[in-house]
Amino acid sequence: MIDRHAPAATPATEPAGPAHQGIMIDSPETRDRDDAIWLHRDGDDTHVWIHIADVAGRFPAGTAADRLAQRRVHTRYRPGRIDPMLPETVEQEAALRPGGPQPTMRIALRFDESAAVTDITVGRGRLHHAHTLTYPLTSRVLAEPSHPLYEVLDHARRLATALLSRRRRAGALAFYDLHRGYATTEEGHLVRLADHQRHVGYLIVQELMIAANSAVADWCMARDLPILFRNHRAATVAGDTTALLDELAAAQARDDPTGYERLRDRMTLVQSPASYDTRVLGHHGLNLAGYTHATSPLRRYADLVNQRVLLAAAAGEPAPYDDATLAALAEHVNEVTREERRRRAERHRTAARDDTRRRLRSAGHEDLSAADFGKVVRLAVAEGRDVPELMAETRRRLHAGELALRDRYEILIGATAPAWRTLREDVHRGICDSPGEPVTVVNLHAQAHSDRPVTPETVEWTVEDVGDVRQPRFAATVTLRLPEGEHRSPTRAAGTKKDAKLQAAIALLATLTGLPDRSHDAPPPTAPPPAAARRVPPERNAAMAVNEYGQHGTITGVQWRFHREGPPHEPEFTCTVSALLPSGHRIEATGSAGGKQAAKLAAATRLRHTIEEALTPTGGDT
Repeated sequence: MIDRHAPAATPATEPAGPAHQGIMIDSPETRDRDDAIWLHRDGDDTHVWIHIADVAGRFPAGTAADRLAQRRVHTRYRPGRIDPMLPETVEQEAALRPGGPQPTMRIALRFDESAAVTDITVGRGRLHHAHTLTYPLTSRVLAEPSHPLYEVLDHARRLATALLSRRRRAGALAFYDLHRGYATTEEGHLVRLADHQRHVGYLIVQELMIAANSAVADWCMARDLPILFRNHRAATVAGDTTALLDELAAAQARDDPTGYERLRDRMTLVQSPASYDTRVLGHHGLNLAGYTHATSPLRRYADLVNQRVLLAAAAGEPAPYDDATLAALAEHVNEVTREERRRRAERHRTAARDDTRRRLRSAGHEDLSAADFGKVVRLAVAEGRDVPELMAETRRRLHAGELALRDRYEILIGATAPAWRTLREDVHRGICDSPGEPVTVVNLHAQAHSDRPVTPETVEWTVEDVGDVRQPRFAATVTLRLPEGEHRSPTRAAGTKKDAKLQAAIALLATLTGLPDRSHDAPPPTAPPPAAARRVPPERNAAMAVNEYGQHGTITGVQWRFHREGPPHEPEFTCTVSALLPSGHRIEATGSAGGKQAAKLAAATRLRHTIEEALTPTGGDT
């Protein structure tokens, strides 16, 4: 049984409507609480209120606390301690607290039944009644329907799940496995979750904050309001998002921690960092046209700057920063973050080299984790070490599928000492036999050997359509441009673009490694006999007739697309169906109706008429 009084604050002295209540869901040790949520269902719509600590109202720009926050840029979470962005007394004064009332910046959102934002307001708010929950306690509340906060949290759970599904459908790299404790970040990194984060409360907070920050960015773009937008460019070597999500789902289905660690290592290597700018450049990891940070003004200086701009705009007041100052603040935050990242990486490299050298010298490598073992292998390869015991364990892990792609890449490219020859050939064979891996290895090589960011010009793919409608065939070539010179693969052909690129990448690996070329041209498909141009009986349903013409080969590449408009009680569906005639000419027809099947039938009827006209150009029967 849950202690019903523990998560809730003392009731306010006056009744508080849904717009003035909130639940703060945080880690157990959190003290810098800066957001609270509340939800209310209204028919098919869900109203969400997100209250953000009013840091801007308490500490204007130019104060000592603000200058310190600007220097620090963000709160730093270190092992065993936290270094807050603001002085501790200032932080506690500005943080949200149980009970109330307290001033806030309020973001009010309305979502329709598909979890799309249909309305947003931004402005000052007042939080009359605040509750505090930890991530684990949120799960306990959701297990007890009689709890006073159950209904709100159940709405939050349902909306968060719908938001996650919507983001995935839109192409975002969005993934959670709360059982194993893995999740993707905004920038597309796969991270391990702490034990207390492996609860649905974590998903609720993450999804609602992403939705709020995205909606605020849209709100600002619609008003041409300069703020610090959060931009994330696509990394050329990052690979296809859908393929990464498929690999993550496969690791989840297998309950495979080793697979997760491989993906985590790979995704860390290939994802580029995000940055702030007054211009909107889009966010690749979230697959959004615009994004910002506005929900953590206690922890991030960019959020505090944005809060000042947002509150001034909502009140019709002059902007607190001119364009030049705002741009300078964006660059300052980016520079501090870049320098921290550089120093952190150098510290980690130094510590890792010392630790890895000790492990390489020690006997017995069987008990090393995948990450630690990979470091030892890479050091041995870099130094040309001949360590029979290590090589035997490397071979065992390779054949057991336990050797990360990054480690296999290092062996393939760098293990040129004679002692590694056989193992290197085994690695090469395995990579070439794994669909997708040769392309990834080419991208890894580009990143490792280029002195500038990897671009489409660094790894240039040329893919030409050399087939026809009945016999699809593509020829691919890949060119790798590095500081020391250019490498170009021979042209390889296959029935799909993906397979052609795969064979071109395999051919390029032979050039890079000096190992045998395991690529090949897929044989051209056997030409099918000409299809009989016969009519489908007139009494046949039009949709069935279109499909039957496809089965006959009279048409190819039949595609059905649907679009829905109108309110839920009076929808209108539009169906578009298209296909290719043997001549290669694309034909298309559209139909609309109040039901999906009726729209499909209308479109099919029109396309059937076009097909049968093409069968008998003179209009007579066959």
